[in-house]
Amino acid sequence: MTAWLVSLDGDHLNPACLDRAYHLARKAVQLDPNLPEAHAALGFALGRRREHEAAVAEFERATALKRLDPFYAPIAPLTLGLAHYLRRQYSQALPLMRECASRAPNFRAAHVFLAATHAQLGNFEQAGAEATEVLRIEPKYTIEGTQARLTPFKRPDDAEHFFDGLRKAGLPER
Repeated sequence: MTAWLVSLDGDHLNPACLDRAYHLARKAVQLDPNLPEAHAALGFALGRRREHEAAVAEFERATALKRLDPFYAPIAPLTLGLAHYLRRQYSQALPLMRECASRAPNFRAAHVFLAATHAQLGNFEQAGAEATEVLRIEPKYTIEGTQARLTPFKRPDDAEHFFDGLRKAGLPER
C-alpha cells in the first residue's frame, strides 16, 4: 500500500500496485483472521478502491481486534482527526493531526491534513508552513494530480471541502 501512496518509484499511483496491495491484504486476512494489521491494510486498500462499506467493516474489525495498544500506528490519530475535519470540528482535528505529524514527521499525509485544518481555522501562517513541509517531502505534489488521486472520499462534497482547505493553505492546484 505504501508503494502506491508514496512517490518513491514507478509504483506511485500505479493501479497495478494498488491491486497487488489489495490482494496481499486479503491473503494476510486469510492467513491470520485475528491479525488487526491485516484487517487495517485491507481496509486501506478497499478505501482506495472506493469500496467504502467494505473498508469500514475491515477497520471496525481491526479496531475490535486491536483494543488498547500503547504502540498504535501514527495514522490512527490522523484518521480520527480527518473525521473531525469532515464534520468541520477543526479544533478537535488539530491536536490529533499534530500528534501524527510529531510521531511521523516525514509522513506527507499528516502535513497535508494539518495544512487544510489550519487553513480552515484561519491560521494561514501555520497552514503555509505545513504546505511547505508537504512540498519538502514531495516536491511534485499537487491537489489535482496527487491528492485527487489519493483521496477516496465517498461523498464529492467531502472531497471538495478537503480540497478547499488545501487551496486556502496555498498548495498548488496543478
